Amino acid sequence: MKKYFAMSQKRTLVLITSLLLLFSLPLFISNTYAVEDTEPPQVTSFSLTPSEVNTDNSGQLLTLTTTITDDQSGVESWLYLSIRPESGSTQSVNFNLNRVSGDDLNGVYTGSAIMPKGAKKGVWKADSFSLRDKVGNYEYLSKNMLELLFGQDAITITNGEIQYPSPPPAPSPSPTPPPIYDNSSGSYDNSSGSYDNSSGNYDNSSGAYDNSSGAYDNSSGNYDNSSGNYDNSSGNYDNSSGNYDNSSGNYDNSSGNYD
Repeated sequence: MKKYFAMSQKRTLVLITSLLLLFSLPLFISNTYAVEDTEPPQVTSFSLTPSEVNTDNSGQLLTLTTTITDDQSGVESWLYLSIRPESGSTQSVNFNLNRVSGDDLNGVYTGSAIMPKGAKKGVWKADSFSLRDKVGNYEYLSKNMLELLFGQDAITITNGEIQYPSPPPAPSPSPTPPPIYDNSSGSYDNSSGSYDNSSGNYDNSSGAYDNSSGAYDNSSGNYDNSSGNYDNSSGNYDNSSGNYDNSSGNYDNSSGNYD
């Protein structure tokens, strides 16, 4: 009888030990699994839209879309992103992300935020992106890391001025040409600024009377003053010597006039 009870107790002890081992195995596997998962989640795509906004009159809706993967435990649901002005202002816009497709090992996440009315003008960039997996592996992506991974355009939003159309320029007045006298018919030709006498009036191409000899031209019987005196080749005074020609002691009147 004692032998029977001893065997029964032994079997019970073995059964209890087996049950304890059976129920503790998942905990052991879970702990081993958590130790082996040392890699944080990875961001494989990233996009901020729209690329340009204007907050002069109202706040503007911004949207972040990103794909995140994790190798073992899966992405934790808590994801956080902030964007800030590139000029260094303390202003910021913050996004909380939710998965919209896929699973926690490979999923697409989106989040929306409002850039408030009157926000700082200029370029805003994704400044920090924080994410972690279900066992606590943590990843922080800075602005420089995001730009290196996805390019400047993907992480940039510009808050600009309202562009009003410019009025057309006023037409320039046409210049008034200076008056030009045409003396081809005997009138003034003022292209040189003086009289033109090609038709028999004053020839003033030099800016004065045509007096290349220094006096009046009398080839027609009037004053010829090439010598500075009267020329009487037409029957008037001949004064090439500057005085009366009186070689005979009297007036030379062979032509009927004084010579």
